[in-house]
Amino acid sequence: MTKILKIARLELSILFYSPVAWLVLAIFMVQAGTGFFGMLSSFQELFMMGEKADNLTRMLFPGINGLFDKVLQTLYLYIPLLTMGLISRELSSGSIKLLLSSPVKITEIILGKYLTMLYYALMLIAILGIYSLIGVVIKDSLLYKSMMDRSRARYYNRANDPGAAFNDTISAVLGNYNFRRTGPSLKKLDMVNLDRVFSIYKERFANAANMAFVFTGNIDVKAAKPLFEKYLGSLPSTSTTEKPRDLVIDPPVGKISKTIIKGKEAKATVVMVYSGKYDFNNQNNIVFDALQENLNIRLIETLRERDGSVYSPRVDFNLVKEPAQRFSLTIQFGCDPANAEKLIASAQEEVRRLSAEGPQEENIAKWKAEWRRQRELDLRENGWWLNYIIRQLQSVADVKECNEDAKIVDAVDTSAVKKAAKQYLLNGNLIKFTLMPEAH
Repeated sequence: MTKILKIARLELSILFYSPVAWLVLAIFMVQAGTGFFGMLSSFQELFMMGEKADNLTRMLFPGINGLFDKVLQTLYLYIPLLTMGLISRELSSGSIKLLLSSPVKITEIILGKYLTMLYYALMLIAILGIYSLIGVVIKDSLLYKSMMDRSRARYYNRANDPGAAFNDTISAVLGNYNFRRTGPSLKKLDMVNLDRVFSIYKERFANAANMAFVFTGNIDVKAAKPLFEKYLGSLPSTSTTEKPRDLVIDPPVGKISKTIIKGKEAKATVVMVYSGKYDFNNQNNIVFDALQENLNIRLIETLRERDGSVYSPRVDFNLVKEPAQRFSLTIQFGCDPANAEKLIASAQEEVRRLSAEGPQEENIAKWKAEWRRQRELDLRENGWWLNYIIRQLQSVADVKECNEDAKIVDAVDTSAVKKAAKQYLLNGNLIKFTLMPEAH
């Protein structure tokens, strides 16, 4: 091994006595730099025209037609310029006779010269590493200005968009007018500072402590574990530990009604939000799922099929455990502006009926059959497992809870849904939002 290293060191010094090695390095650096900054400029022009990039780093480096791909397409031009002289130089100078008569094996000569080219290839990779480092830490003021200008134009026109104004109002009211929930604006945009954004970026990626990484799929754990230890273990971390802070951004209590007059389209949009404190556990969550589905069935039957004056009513819900156990159930539908109040009253009546009478047995059976069918499909999907495990970790819950879900579903009956509807939907908290056209 010592002889191989000595040959490699000697070959490397001879290589750099020649101007060819230096010339190849210079040309490679210029070509890689031209390609890198050319692509960066192209992406900047796309951003200025309003295009988006979901993963700029991937497109810029390992993606198709990225920097690495372009280098691979031209690398064959450089290496032969150097390798073709490794042996022919010995033959033309006559030093091959000296090499063959010296106390070294031909294998050691070949490996020494091969090691020389590996060293040189590492230099080329180091040049690419410089551009990769630039791509990671670059703070492009022109690109930042372009993005801010586009955002400014979008926010300026946002005030004229009925849907945006309606959604901003909903967010603000449900967030109790907390600054974080009042929607984007030009005033907020002017508060953004590139240096501060860059500082946050570096701060976030400087500490991987307390992070949990979740991998799902057909994984050979024994083979993957050393890779996890190598790459995740090499992530930077500090002794700093962070804890979540409850900002207490909860919907206001009581009954609130908001009407937004905006737009020309002869259509009203209604959003009704029930919210409040919640007892978060697996059984209650499944019962709430049954509650949502049964209310959805009743509203479709009542508002769309019986009254025939509403466009596709929809019921959604959200359950959270942290920072505080809370629920929200949202009823949303579009309708003729003249029928908005009547349909709101009909929806509220269906909520009261569900709380007083409970759902029909056949609707409970429909929900159970659909739940089983969907769960069977979900269990085959890596994406479902990924989201489920993350949700359980964030909720500090047992990841094996899903094994009991089917038994809980089987036990859900009319009385359980009725009790949940009465407890959560008749707590006195209801916020109604109505978007009406200006002509109404």
